[in-house]
Amino acid sequence: MVVKRLSPRPKSGNTSPETGGVLLELPSDEPMSEAARQRICRECERLLCLFYYLEDHGRSDDCIELLSDDPVLRVTPDVGVWKGRDSILNALKAQDEAIRGGILMVHQYHNFLLTSVSRTEAAGTAYFTMYKSVGKPGQRGPGQGYVAKLEQPMVVGETRDEFVKTARGWRIAEHEIIYVFDVDAGGDRRKSAYSEFNRCSARTGKK
Repeated sequence: MVVKRLSPRPKSGNTSPETGGVLLELPSDEPMSEAARQRICRECERLLCLFYYLEDHGRSDDCIELLSDDPVLRVTPDVGVWKGRDSILNALKAQDEAIRGGILMVHQYHNFLLTSVSRTEAAGTAYFTMYKSVGKPGQRGPGQGYVAKLEQPMVVGETRDEFVKTARGWRIAEHEIIYVFDVDAGGDRRKSAYSEFNRCSARTGKK
């Protein structure tokens, strides 16, 4: 079984018995070592884990530094698409305001799978679980001495991501968030109330 690249931009590639048939895109006939692939995999996974950690702590200015120069954020189904660092930063800052106002949010990011890789580009997918509750105004995220009541996960979903290697190192080029289960959806994921991006899009100039 070959796991195809998540990007809509098709490229040639080859399969590798070392990764169980996962598609590996190579820029030339020169083989890439398994150690090199694993290093890229760890770096891409670290980027996403750090992105969610910073988001949960209301640190949007640090979040944006993990993105490429022309990033795209998609929240589906039917929530929105944000293109460019300024547009995404505005949406993240609206979440910062919600966190300062007392919203407590924690993401668990897991089951990361690198689905394609070259020396300058990679793609992957993972699952996430998001918990959300009312915390203490001004606390700036979890770990500030306030324990909120645990109700249930707000959202369980999947992410699909593309990465590029830049002069600043590996960065997230495209981040797609896909709802699978949503406590507010009522069977219709289009009615989801999970994302602050959904609520703040009118204020931040969704593109």
